[in-house]
Amino acid sequence: MLRVCLEALCALDTPPSQVVITSRCDDTPTQETARAFMSRLPLELVLVSAPGLSHALNAGLNVARGDVIAITDDDARPHTDWLTRILAHYAADPKVGGVGGRDRVHENGLAPPEGTRHLVGRVQWFGRIVGNHDLGAGEARAVDILKGVNMSYRRRALGSLRVDEQLRGTGAQVSNELSICLPLRASGWTLIYDPRIIVEHFPAPRADNDQRGTYSHEATANAAHNLLWLTQVHLRGWRRLATRIWLTVVGTPDIPGVVNFIRLAVRGTPHCRARYAASRAGRAMAIASLRRMHR
Repeated sequence: MLRVCLEALCALDTPPSQVVITSRCDDTPTQETARAFMSRLPLELVLVSAPGLSHALNAGLNVARGDVIAITDDDARPHTDWLTRILAHYAADPKVGGVGGRDRVHENGLAPPEGTRHLVGRVQWFGRIVGNHDLGAGEARAVDILKGVNMSYRRRALGSLRVDEQLRGTGAQVSNELSICLPLRASGWTLIYDPRIIVEHFPAPRADNDQRGTYSHEATANAAHNLLWLTQVHLRGWRRLATRIWLTVVGTPDIPGVVNFIRLAVRGTPHCRARYAASRAGRAMAIASLRRMHR
């Protein structure tokens, strides 16, 4: 998968000035694949020993030198105009601090669904967090959240801001994007989602127990912790309170609150009781961490 991603970077119509790959120290296949492209790309390999995506992202951000830092995953293939379209948004408006786009998700050998959603990447006033980055349609617009597989940031906007390393999980650490996007929005930077900025996304097995399409108590608890922790740290006033209430009372099918637990139970969804218990445990861990922070 990394080889396919790097071939796509070689074909970009705006060549990157630097390509940074972060790899765990013991991941020899990734390092060998990266070195095979060093004659074709201005590539630097950064090794990390600490587990978790936040450490890997921060290690890459610390050595990135460009005025714009674009980020994708090893299981994605950016379109040839990926950087061209990203850079156009920064050139058009100095207030733009981040730009991202659509990831067309290929699963189970099926063609990606068409983009139909106009509500993308938003924290709604009552606390509901909307993704839909893979299904976006229409024109470019301002959003609250970008998606990790297809996002970029103005270096000047980032400054010393980095991904929160208190997130739980040893692999994916879901919702990590919020620790960049929410502070940028709070400081007045505009984030743009443009569905014409596209990567083809072929979701790969993850490096920990947080596997897509399967239930794990630890992964669910970690996801619940991360989402509540990040929103409570970075949102302010009534939006912070509304989001805490929403996540606890309603939640999502993957991280259910009371309402979604009842929905799942009525439908006879497997593991619904265990998923709800894990979500409650994760939220409790986040609340405990918040209390310690404010002492």
